Amino acid sequence: MIAIESIQNIRTVVQLSRQNLFVDRYTALVGNTKKATLKHMHVHGVLHGVEMSLMFFVMPVVVFCAAKLVSNHQLDIDTLLMAAAYVSFLSRFLSAVNLTLPKLGQSYAVAHHFTRLMYRKPLISMNDTTENQQHPQFDPVEFNSVCFAYPTRPKIMVLNKLNLTLRTGQSIAIVGTSGCGKSTVLSLIERFYDVTDGQLQIGGKDIRDVNLRHFRSLIGYIGQEPVLFNMSIRDNIGYGCDLNSITMSDIIDAAIIANIHSFVQTLPQGYDTLVGLHGSQISGGERQRLAIARAIVCKPQLLLMDEPTSALDDENEQIIQDALQHAAENRTSITVAHRKYATFYTSE
Repeated sequence: MIAIESIQNIRTVVQLSRQNLFVDRYTALVGNTKKATLKHMHVHGVLHGVEMSLMFFVMPVVVFCAAKLVSNHQLDIDTLLMAAAYVSFLSRFLSAVNLTLPKLGQSYAVAHHFTRLMYRKPLISMNDTTENQQHPQFDPVEFNSVCFAYPTRPKIMVLNKLNLTLRTGQSIAIVGTSGCGKSTVLSLIERFYDVTDGQLQIGGKDIRDVNLRHFRSLIGYIGQEPVLFNMSIRDNIGYGCDLNSITMSDIIDAAIIANIHSFVQTLPQGYDTLVGLHGSQISGGERQRLAIARAIVCKPQLLLMDEPTSALDDENEQIIQDALQHAAENRTSITVAHRKYATFYTSE
């Protein structure tokens, strides 16, 4: 993992002149592996020694004793051959144990871990089909005295008695310093977590009583770091919803709103152009505009935007701001930012 991480981030490693640090970490890790391997080799060597002892010492003794018994007419030749076969089988058995036993322990540990993952049930499931789950009426989204702490830090309240109401057609901004819980509000709306205390309601119903799959289909999300897949531009935009439910015209319309259509037209393969791993074949501004197109291609009712321009330069930021303004038109939206001027297209 250390090697993969350092190679994937080689520019940062070189820029910080930390090549030796990662080499030392890797060497230390290899050293621990070496110790474990040597321990295994010692056990393997002992078992192998026992096996060879049977082959080269016990067998001659057995044959010598058996031959003497045969010559004295105390043992017949059939019994001698049977005894030799038993010793041979025992030697092979120990050899098999020597090879299999170490791997058996490893296999058990892997199988145990895999089984735990297979039968582990998520706390929040999209496949919940209980009768009380209903398709939500979107208006309004209400936070009623909501408190929340992340499961990994249960004693640190990120939100404390938050009250917030969002109605259809509103565009609001949540502005604050890093770590104050802005992005947490969006995570709770998408129900990545359940509230610790208080109540989050969608259309007058507790969010835990609405159909999560349907509810998330009403939401478009644009984050700070756009996530693209090693697929074509068309597939990356269409990934925002079921590809069978949208047309090429829908994809182009979304690209036009996101100010990316003209760029795509300059590419030799157009919408069939592969963006590369993590979108490495296009610039940061282009990646963000593709993410905007993907967020709006299915015409979501609610648009969540989490600092979508904070990682961009001034020129790209203005282009993305224009795209976001078009994307938010006639939609309910929440924008999270730590700079107030980055939310000029919001109404509140």
